[in-house]
Amino acid sequence: MEICTVLLAVIMVFFGYKEYCLKEQMEYNMKREQMNAEQVNAENDLHTKVPVKEQEYAVGQRNGDGQERQTETEITIRVLLKDNNQDTCMQQVILQSSGKITVSGAKSCMFAPDTPFDVSTLLAVGEVVSVKSDAPITVLSLERSQGNPSYEGVLEIHRKENGYFIVNEVELETYLKYVVPSEMPSSYPQEALKAQAVCARTYAVRQMQSSRLEEYGADVDDTVSYQVYNNISRQESTDQAVEETRGEIMYCEGEPIQAYFFSTSCGFTSSDDVWSDTGEAAYLRSVSVSRQTVETLAAAGYPETSISRLTISNEEFEKIICEKNSLDYECEEPWYRWEVNISLKEIEKRAEKIFPEIGKLQKIEIGERSSGGAAKQLILTGSGGSEVIENEYRIREFLSPGEEAIKLQDGTGNTSMQLLPSAYMVLEMITENQKPSALHIRGGGYGHGVGMSQNGAKCLAMDGLDYQQILSVFYKNYTLQKELPAQ
Repeated sequence: MEICTVLLAVIMVFFGYKEYCLKEQMEYNMKREQMNAEQVNAENDLHTKVPVKEQEYAVGQRNGDGQERQTETEITIRVLLKDNNQDTCMQQVILQSSGKITVSGAKSCMFAPDTPFDVSTLLAVGEVVSVKSDAPITVLSLERSQGNPSYEGVLEIHRKENGYFIVNEVELETYLKYVVPSEMPSSYPQEALKAQAVCARTYAVRQMQSSRLEEYGADVDDTVSYQVYNNISRQESTDQAVEETRGEIMYCEGEPIQAYFFSTSCGFTSSDDVWSDTGEAAYLRSVSVSRQTVETLAAAGYPETSISRLTISNEEFEKIICEKNSLDYECEEPWYRWEVNISLKEIEKRAEKIFPEIGKLQKIEIGERSSGGAAKQLILTGSGGSEVIENEYRIREFLSPGEEAIKLQDGTGNTSMQLLPSAYMVLEMITENQKPSALHIRGGGYGHGVGMSQNGAKCLAMDGLDYQQILSVFYKNYTLQKELPAQ
């Protein structure tokens, strides 16, 4: 009897922990969606793209300490670390390593293995130190999903008036070994992990060409604003995925592509026209994530340079999204189809806040859609006139479910979401006593829908596709090369 009780307790703890992990992953995905969309919106508002810094990464380039970089595999990336609240400024930095620590710069000293020390004892305002060890360095003052994170490479610590900031300089391939498990579950099929590794490397190299974090002397940070780094420690499967794709980057017209990715498709992806009308990237096309698409690509030999484009009319999409297509690879994923009701009073309150002249809300409808079916325009009509909300992110924000329960196709539910799961949706007004009372939204997919669907990659890998074939499903008009961008 006691054994059964203990076993039952273990089972309950396991499933409770599993539910916690799923919730945490959902919250992380939503944060990524918000941060990525805010970046795109900022760029579109300025009518420009991220500036590209001309920089050569060929043999012979010198790094920050003057040492010559001998091979492309030794290229380093500089990562700005955020604190537990994702702020740049830290109030305390406590370090420890199982190896001997060497400190150089404003102060020079050494610390024995397994000896914690507070950097504040070494630095005055305006000073910088570099911390190295022959073993990973643990930052005891930081918390991640894995606990206190440990870092390879060098930790460069700056003291400012309001605190400290840390930059981790680490070899690019090592950096990726901490990114891939933080971005995709390490339990996914190996070919899906390899596709994610290529996306992560391509994204990182493109960011290394920009100057967005120049004030910190960094290329990227460790949050969803760029790519999540070292939230989960290195895993054997993801290490292998990075090694087996070492150096591989997707290029279009001589530049690394914007290798966008998202969680789950509704059966279709869109180009980056969901964010702007300034033109579509040649490598981001609307595709059907279905067995029909794979059969067509297989017959053509999975060409990397295909520029085919899928366009779905509004009428076609409204029929598609209300059905389940058994040929879609992700048709069994929980987020493939979902629905939610939002009270009309709540929508009216939001409309009045951003459009005070609109008056009594009378009608809500989707205007223009992207090539893949995502809503690009939401038209609000009131007694005082009509207004349009543009951009898939702003539409998802306006129609955020909040505390309303979203029902997934597997019967489970989710609440407290600050963005609608996706902009792939249709709208229907619910009436009560012959008066409109709520907006019923039926939709599909999770995320912005641009680039590679991670669950789609998983399903394709399970169906026997290798990582190069997976990439060719989601990205077009690119070449896969093992070389870094030249000046």
